[in-house]
Amino acid sequence: MDRLNPLEYRPISLISVPCKIYADILNKRLTVWLEQNDMLADEQNGFRRNQSCLDHLYVLTRMIKNRKLQKKDSFVCFVDAKKAFDNVNRDMLWYKLMKIGINGVLRAIQSLYDATQSAAKLGNNFTDIFPVQYGMNQGCQMSPTLYSIYVNDLADDIRSLNAGVDIGDLYVSILLYADDVALMAPNEQNLQKMLDCLKTWCRKWRMTLNTEKTQRSVVEPVLYYGSGIWGHTNWRDVQVIQKKACREYKNVLEFSSYVNLVRYRQHRRVLSNFKSDCLPLAVETGRHTKPKIPLNERSCIYCTENCVEDEKHFLLGCDFYADLRYDLMKKSGDICETFNDLDLQDKFVFLMSNDAIQPF
Repeated sequence: MDRLNPLEYRPISLISVPCKIYADILNKRLTVWLEQNDMLADEQNGFRRNQSCLDHLYVLTRMIKNRKLQKKDSFVCFVDAKKAFDNVNRDMLWYKLMKIGINGVLRAIQSLYDATQSAAKLGNNFTDIFPVQYGMNQGCQMSPTLYSIYVNDLADDIRSLNAGVDIGDLYVSILLYADDVALMAPNEQNLQKMLDCLKTWCRKWRMTLNTEKTQRSVVEPVLYYGSGIWGHTNWRDVQVIQKKACREYKNVLEFSSYVNLVRYRQHRRVLSNFKSDCLPLAVETGRHTKPKIPLNERSCIYCTENCVEDEKHFLLGCDFYADLRYDLMKKSGDICETFNDLDLQDKFVFLMSNDAIQPF
């Protein structure tokens, strides 16, 4: 933080308690009227009853998942307005309120902004009092609601482009949460149309975008369960891993055979953790330490081979488990005559994919 740069500081604005109570009463009446008359766009979830940012997160992740299954690209741009609440033009706000039919309570809302003045305090020093002609009152209950009304027509403008993406029976192109905006498109051209529309809207209503916080997002493949990813095959599509390599659905409800075949309970526990990728091997634990241990330095502490303790080393290489591995290797040689001639990776694949082989 640059202490000499005034833009690095965030001021705290205080308003009187009676003013807060008055604004809270007006805000409750206004929000009830907005919801009853369906005035706010469905894409706006900011500070609305029974709606939250989690709804938008679900829509966004659902869109990404569906389009990945369809082998389609997804383009998302997250937009942030620069000092959004501070830069709202009040005259334009009054116009938008009247445009949606707010008349009787308009004068009461305007009274909150009549002849507003402020002074800055730093230590024990005060500046001269100066008028405040722009922006929403900080700390006021009505400010988020008024801002939602101010940006409400942006959703209509973006939606009219028909440049969004399909999510089941829904067609979504924009998500709003107060001053945060997410634009979603199926390709670069449609996303650029939305950005051009956003630029036009900002010029018309005198808003400025924060280019430092406005970013495009490249969504990396993510598995929708808690296990890590390991295996001997490099899959191009993470959904292929999810369907073919990580989950097995059976038509019978019973324990896996190793539960009955493995004699010792502690061995069964280790094997279960190994199969579910929960065994604390150094290859996994090393990336969670602070500082993170480089991959090639996550060595096994139970042997002198100075090898990375990964699944292959644990199952096939570590001398510490030689006595447990003897019966496994003998049985594997009886089933596959060429087992001892296989390289380490092929042995690992054989052991993990052969139902007749039960490690430990």
